[in-house]
Amino acid sequence: MTGPFTDTGVITGLTRLKYSRNGNPRYEVALDNGNHYITQTDSACAYEIDNVDYRGVTVELSLTKAYRIWGIQVA
Repeated sequence: MTGPFTDTGVITGLTRLKYSRNGNPRYEVALDNGNHYITQTDSACAYEIDNVDYRGVTVELSLTKAYRIWGIQVA
């Protein structure tokens, strides 16, 4: 499959995972379309993904080829 690698939906679940080796947070994100993704290790979006601005609104997740989240924005 070739890009773009994005998925759109409302965040229905957010689970904090173990910190990365460098001490940065990681999350598992569940969307209302049934898809689940994990934030990319040491990505800056892990700090903003639990922001209240992304609760209850449709968001667009930018994904790596391995389907790890590296960006988020309101759709």
